[in-house]
Amino acid sequence: QLALAVLQFVDTLGNDLPVAISDGAIAIDGAPLPVDATVRLTDRYGLIIPGQNLVVAIAVDVTDTHSLAAATFLLQYNPQLVRPVQCVRAAASSLLGSCNPAFNLSQGLVKFNALSGEGASGLLPLFDLTFEVAAAAPSAAVSPLAITVLNLVDPAGTALRWQAEDGSITIATGPADAAQILVGAPETDGVFALSQGGASSSAARWM
Repeated sequence: QLALAVLQFVDTLGNDLPVAISDGAIAIDGAPLPVDATVRLTDRYGLIIPGQNLVVAIAVDVTDTHSLAAATFLLQYNPQLVRPVQCVRAAASSLLGSCNPAFNLSQGLVKFNALSGEGASGLLPLFDLTFEVAAAAPSAAVSPLAITVLNLVDPAGTALRWQAEDGSITIATGPADAAQILVGAPETDGVFALSQGGASSSAARWM
């Protein structure tokens, strides 16, 4: 899709002129070429509980006929809903690299770099990125997790054909097994009587 946006169009006297915009599109003809590598989230659709953390594992899957020497990519999230609190290299990772969860907090961008001197192929774990729920985030809101690849090359410096598998994080309404505090003493059996202003009621004993 090609979309035009006109910021200003005036005559010689500085008067605004009406403008008609005609957008366009580029159609890709022929069968798509096979990709050499896929940057993916191993669990694409996560559910996060307020007050708890969610770890998102990031990996790259490189075909056996190619090898990865260097990669640079971004992950974008909605900073109004979630925020990263930690990013570490995956325990099973064979690549060197760095992760910057504070790369751009206002726009919700995390930056990743990965290096392999001799090149590597197969499913390559890269990083574990930990999120928490932002303070004002509403329940059931969904933050996209969008991957943008900046650079993906083999040991010769040749760019690899890539694709990215995006994901999302949904904010849960609360834990299903949340603890409850009930009125009563542990030694009572059944209910605990309450009275106030002549009226009485009962409540289950605490557990």
